[in-house]
Amino acid sequence: MGMSVFGSIMGGAAASDAQHEQASQARIAAVRRRLRASDDARMVEEQGNRFQANQAVGFVKSGVMLDSGSPLATLMDTAINVERNAMRTRLAGEWDAGGLDSTASAYDKMASNSMIAGFTGAAGSFLTGAKIQAGAYTPSSGQKNYSGGMVDYT
Repeated sequence: MGMSVFGSIMGGAAASDAQHEQASQARIAAVRRRLRASDDARMVEEQGNRFQANQAVGFVKSGVMLDSGSPLATLMDTAINVERNAMRTRLAGEWDAGGLDSTASAYDKMASNSMIAGFTGAAGSFLTGAKIQAGAYTPSSGQKNYSGGMVDYT
């Protein structure tokens, strides 16, 4: 009985440790995803800024003034699109990272449940063992039995 109780507790602890490790890995992945999204967004902005600068140089070389009209509107549209794409990149990273954070929380909950299951299993093993042990000590036929209202004095 003692080995079964001990095994149940240790099994719950081992499962809990493994699930805490999974939660930790998910949290690390979430941080990495956020960092990667931030770097990707910065690259989108840098590429967009270079493109916009090349646009402006092209307009100036062709003799077009940049302070009003279609060239200015084109440059503004480019800037808006660059920022929109950078924002989408950041948002996608945050979305993915949020999913990983949720996964980590689920692993934490499973770890808690594994510990509870280990102790519950241990309690069940202990009670089953106690019942078996109690059954081994039933009164013999020559002992007094007060359970049924009749006393057997044979």
